[in-house]
Amino acid sequence: MLISVAEYESMQETLEILSDSDTMSELRQSKEDFASGDTFDVDEVRAELEKRRRGVA
Repeated sequence: MLISVAEYESMQETLEILSDSDTMSELRQSKEDFASGDTFDVDEVRAELEKRRRGVA
């Protein structure tokens, strides 16, 4: 079977993610947050990024 280099690299990255328990835990938490509506809208994200850019954390 032949696959492109890009497809092979994509598969490698996917395997790395799937084998990293911390990353998988964070992905599960993100999915739960999204399902429960615990999200930020674009204006909230922009405001937070602007605060961080100014060093106001």
